[in-house]
Amino acid sequence: MKVLLSDEEKDIFLDGMSDLTCNGSRNPFVKMAEILPYNPRQLCHYWRNYLDPNVCKDSLNDDEKQYIDNWISINKTDKGGIEWKNLRQDLKEKSDLPPRSTFVTRFNTC
Repeated sequence: MKVLLSDEEKDIFLDGMSDLTCNGSRNPFVKMAEILPYNPRQLCHYWRNYLDPNVCKDSLNDDEKQYIDNWISINKTDKGGIEWKNLRQDLKEKSDLPPRSTFVTRFNTC
């Protein structure tokens, strides 16, 4: 089930995450789940893919697409899995960071 936050919930979430991350909270999504009607995992996913202000939401350029394709062909696990977190970190070091869902979409459309 895809989580869709209302504009009011987004504002509450953004304000809460700003406060919690500034205060060094170890479990910000757990704390936000006490305020919003979603579980911590749903909020974590929504934050990392849609609301995190550090995430670039632009489309991938041709160099990034090629980099991702090459990275996946070299770094697939023995069972064919992909460590998206590692790809995200490598791409972050190389350029702006697109959301993780962009990687998955790119890979699944190849």
